[in-house]
Amino acid sequence: MNFLLDLLRGAVIGIANIIPGVSGGTMMVTMGIYDRVLGAITGLFRHFKRSLKTLLPYGLGMGLGIIGFAFLLTKFLLPNYPLPTAFTFIGLIVGGVPLLVKKLLKEKAAQEAKGRTCSPVLGAVFFLLFFALILLMQFLGEGAEKSLSPSFGTAVRMILLGGLASAAMVVPGVSGSLLLLALGFYNGITGAITEFIAALKSLDFPVLFEKFLVLFPFGIGVLLGIFFVAKLIEWLLLKHGMYTYCGILGLVLASPVPVFLNAVRAGKTISVGDILASALLLCLGAAVAFWMSKEPEEAV
Repeated sequence: MNFLLDLLRGAVIGIANIIPGVSGGTMMVTMGIYDRVLGAITGLFRHFKRSLKTLLPYGLGMGLGIIGFAFLLTKFLLPNYPLPTAFTFIGLIVGGVPLLVKKLLKEKAAQEAKGRTCSPVLGAVFFLLFFALILLMQFLGEGAEKSLSPSFGTAVRMILLGGLASAAMVVPGVSGSLLLLALGFYNGITGAITEFIAALKSLDFPVLFEKFLVLFPFGIGVLLGIFFVAKLIEWLLLKHGMYTYCGILGLVLASPVPVFLNAVRAGKTISVGDILASALLLCLGAAVAFWMSKEPEEAV
């Protein structure tokens, strides 16, 4: 049961990483698995078997979520139903906020029990700074689209882009796909994924090999970025836990803004049915996130 639930959580994280404005890190926080995943990533070399056992269902779920929903999301749901799709993820974000607040208060109490001073003013400053960071990111325009053809230069760029995108995936509230969109690589990378899947179905080996040469270095960059950024965040949580959680709360609470704005920017006429569906999916997403965030806490 736990494996299947973690598989589902991984799928949600993978799907979130495809949508510009939605952060996989935010999904991890709101589902209550952020600390668990972070610890497994940073402890991969010290406790390989235990970390692998923790990460395996999330990794499989992410892969299934990206492969299974990349085409559905980018070609059907987002173009045709941007508002209901956006509010589904806003619900998933909102539903996990109570758990994050609980973690923040728990960390504050733990610090005070050790005799350390926790300044509410400084905490509020960190909250507002990171809240404002997400809002400022909305001024990033969509960059001119870059073509992606296999070459040494493309491989280097893909490694760097993978590292940048994965850093944004690990940091709650920061959307890796939004950064790729701003740099002009989002459509190229998502297009390479969908073309790779189509070529796999038809066994078109030349196209498979071509897209592999683009996607493989990107994947290497993603893995490297996730590891090093996870190490940094783990250190921040260890040394400055309460202030780090204040910053994370700011990132998470600001996350619905870009998700909503990207839905509005789609320019599709909003009907009464869209509004009703959005309200229903908002509640459903919040309920699902609240349900998925409870089990890991009880297991700790």
